[in-house]
Amino acid sequence: MKKGTLITIIVIVIVLLGVIAAITKSANNLKMTPGTNQPYTSATTETSAMVTYTDNGFSPSTITIKNGQSVTWKNNSSGAMRVASNPHPSHTDLPGFDEISLAGPGQSWTYTFAVTGTHGYHNHANPNAGGTIIVQ
Repeated sequence: MKKGTLITIIVIVIVLLGVIAAITKSANNLKMTPGTNQPYTSATTETSAMVTYTDNGFSPSTITIKNGQSVTWKNNSSGAMRVASNPHPSHTDLPGFDEISLAGPGQSWTYTFAVTGTHGYHNHANPNAGGTIIVQ
């Protein structure tokens, strides 16, 4: 093999490795919209409401938002909070609307709603505490 051909092949391999590395880095930095398997885009995720969870439950217990907006739940209670779609314990009314892990006192969780309708939710750690999100 000629020296010039070998150098050309090495340059091509180095360029391809650089392209692959850049694509991999870009994919690893891709943020996902909370509660979905969709990429995060700032144009579709604006926090429109804050719900506080205390030892007395969620406040406000019912809110209305627009489709594509987010709700943040803040745990101001003395215990754990896990926001999840009704019914308890299956959380099947709105698949994906489930915090999955517990939020301790002082922690919060945000979910972006992409389905219109009336969505009931509860604290999985205390199923008697619940509320309603109306998405228009």
